[in-house]
Amino acid sequence: MGANDSSPSVPRPSVGPPPPTTSAGDTRLSQALLQTREVRQVLHAVVPEVLAGWAGESRFRALVAAVVARSVRRGFAAAANGNGSASLQAVLRQPEHARQLAAQVPTLLNQVLDVSAAVSDGVAQLSPEDKARVLDAALDALDPALAGQLLTSLARIVNEARAADPIPLAERLRPAVREWLRRVDFGELKAAVDAVAANSGAVAAMLNEELWQYPTKMVCLLAMLPAAVNAGLEGLTKTVEPINGLAPDLVADVVLSLTRDVDGAAIGRLVNAGCELLRKVHTGSVLIGDSSKPQLPRTLAQLVDDVLRTVDVGLLLKARAALADAGESTETAVIELLEQHPELVRDMIVGRFRERGAGFRRLARTTDLVERTLADPDLAAAVTTGLAEVDAQELADTMNRAVGMLNRVRASAPHVVRDVLVQTIGALDEVEVRDAVGGLVEDVVAALEPIAGEIVPPVIRGLAALLAAGTKEGDEDVRAAVSAVRSALHGHEVVA
Repeated sequence: MGANDSSPSVPRPSVGPPPPTTSAGDTRLSQALLQTREVRQVLHAVVPEVLAGWAGESRFRALVAAVVARSVRRGFAAAANGNGSASLQAVLRQPEHARQLAAQVPTLLNQVLDVSAAVSDGVAQLSPEDKARVLDAALDALDPALAGQLLTSLARIVNEARAADPIPLAERLRPAVREWLRRVDFGELKAAVDAVAANSGAVAAMLNEELWQYPTKMVCLLAMLPAAVNAGLEGLTKTVEPINGLAPDLVADVVLSLTRDVDGAAIGRLVNAGCELLRKVHTGSVLIGDSSKPQLPRTLAQLVDDVLRTVDVGLLLKARAALADAGESTETAVIELLEQHPELVRDMIVGRFRERGAGFRRLARTTDLVERTLADPDLAAAVTTGLAEVDAQELADTMNRAVGMLNRVRASAPHVVRDVLVQTIGALDEVEVRDAVGGLVEDVVAALEPIAGEIVPPVIRGLAALLAAGTKEGDEDVRAAVSAVRSALHGHEVVA
């Protein structure tokens, strides 16, 4: 969008201060200010000095200045004593005077900032002791009550103005926003941003090169980061501590009130907008792709390829190994520290079971929800649709490839798995393993005994059917396996 793009005609806001004019209102304001005690005291002290500076070395000007200075002193004598004049605050509180001065506030603020900058430059040249005295004097003279009163007055002005204004704030801002948008050339803005982005690396390199010319300054700059983090932590702690001092019901009421104030409908609309955005991205990706293939995966793949071609893979692997070592060392240190806190170890053990219990409860709630919500046909349709998403052929191919890789590993290193198992099992405590397995089997048998009559017969019949089917087909491996089982059982039969 260029600066000369066509747009609806809107009132053009004025740029810069208005041309100087003199009105009756300005004259009345000037007269009122000259009658105030504060302004007259300032003039009583300043005008003679100004006249003396104006006179300079000229005798004639000095004579005129002396006459005018005596007149000024006599005219402002009462004001110098603080009597017989209205205060500056009383004059400024009058609505017509405040209205005229409010238009000059931006200019006054700029002048105050300019003067403050000049004063700060002058104070910067003082000795450290003088700077401390000036700072203390300024802090002692500062009236925070006035700052609070000013903030309250400004807030009241904004609130009452908005309440009395029939035009909504958005519509009030629309002409200014429209004019701003009309005047901004976004093409130039885009080019400027691109130029900044293109030179950001060089600028960053230049800044670092210049900074590292002064290593102590760079070290001090880096040392600010922990200090900033510590300050944030301390501030957050001091913020939370008073809240913890409140009664629990009051804290809960405040938190719940804040939660209730959150607009849930707005969150829902945001979710809808986000879902619609994702849907359009997916649909558009299919439409602009080649041969009905989505373009998004190809673009992301290209991005990943660019990244991987730039990344030093060897360095990346070393960094991952270093992170793994650091993580393991940290975990070891934490475990050593936990030895000094048995209560945390106990809670860690309980936490594992608590997580599993929560998972079982979630499963129970989900099952109950499905059972109460869906009728049998709907449940069957949902399960059927879900199973249809599973590609049985692809699953079988994946299993075949996994088994094939395992076979190739065994062919290349026949004893690798066996050696690991032998070493592991050989290191086991036989007595502990026997007691654990024996106890576990006894517990399982005791738990299943009430329903053994229901589950054992189908299992045995199914196993027998599988063995019979294998022997009928003439599979020698099955016959040999059945014979081995029969021989093992026959060898341990007890003769009555």
